[in-house]
Amino acid sequence: MPRKNTTKKDYSLPDDAIHYLSTLENGFNMGNYKNVCNNFCQPIISGTSKISQIKDWERYFKWHNDGHNYIFNELYTNPKPITYQKLDDSIYTKFIELLLMYELSQKEGYSANYTRTKLFKLLGLVNENYMNLEYSSVKEIFSDRADWEINKFYQNAGNKRNKILSSAMRSMKRRRLLDYYEAFIIVRNGIAEDGTDKERKLYLEAGKSVLSDMHCKYIPFNRISEYYCKLTKKLQERYGWERAFQEVRLIYSQKYIAQDIPVVESEFKSMMRKNSIDLNKNFTNFLEEQARSQYSKRVEFENELISGDVKKYIDNDLYTKDKVIKIAKKQSSIPDDYIDGQLKLIQFLISTQPEDNNLLIDNINSNYNDKHFLRALSMMDLDITN
Repeated sequence: MPRKNTTKKDYSLPDDAIHYLSTLENGFNMGNYKNVCNNFCQPIISGTSKISQIKDWERYFKWHNDGHNYIFNELYTNPKPITYQKLDDSIYTKFIELLLMYELSQKEGYSANYTRTKLFKLLGLVNENYMNLEYSSVKEIFSDRADWEINKFYQNAGNKRNKILSSAMRSMKRRRLLDYYEAFIIVRNGIAEDGTDKERKLYLEAGKSVLSDMHCKYIPFNRISEYYCKLTKKLQERYGWERAFQEVRLIYSQKYIAQDIPVVESEFKSMMRKNSIDLNKNFTNFLEEQARSQYSKRVEFENELISGDVKKYIDNDLYTKDKVIKIAKKQSSIPDDYIDGQLKLIQFLISTQPEDNNLLIDNINSNYNDKHFLRALSMMDLDITN
């Protein structure tokens, strides 16, 4: 099967459109998306292509949405250079492989346990706020955002983060460098030990009982801390366990991991040379694109409602009337400033700006003096000498 062409389309404005833009003033109301396209000689498109197109427009002007209208906040005399590149999971995967290899090459034995939280902190995909602040604290800081907006942010970030980590571990497993599974740990009298299958079943039953007490079908993002506090208490009352939890257990060959480090380093360095991107920046770009896509779906559906196009779905039996009403209610719950709220969450919980890199570096230097690890950081253009 031929490989799919993933080259990003160019939505640069033509010279006539740039000249027209120079005649406008800050605060100008261009109207809806279709008007912007018509005035700037741009194709009217939808889906992910539309997201990429709007992203390219940021080279020419800043704007905010007032309902469906585009209000220009700032117009640039000279277009900004193209700096955005679509997130390439293979680069993340290779970098995560490197970090895991450095970590395991320094550990004695052949197995190691990590909670997923510890793994993500080690791998540096997010900033300190994401790792240290509980949901309730984030909700208090972003009190102007609805719970579901914050939940959506965590869902988008968590799904992508888990995908990258799983991809890296699968790659190492295929090369027979490690194996992994979810270990179930019970703490009794201050001693942590593996639980049996029967004890894992008891843990599941206790968790189900807690959910029933909370009147929930699943663990909600905004009540995670509450769930685990109640679960720990129930485990103590029922079985006398101090606590129980799950960890990722890695089984590895230190000898072959050490042998493969130079090879993976070379592969990663080659990728970075070809792409010249900042890993954390591209992670934030991905989350921003997700937010814009979610808001775009709302706008598109509203336009269909206004134009009467939704009626054709009902007439053609594609949607029932009740389903259209359900979709309309869901889309209408997305506020006009949804993108702005998501961008603030991304900046606060994910982004590692240059002035904040010392947080990551301090954490690394307190745990590592390994020359390989520091060399990998230098590939990311982080100043580790100060």
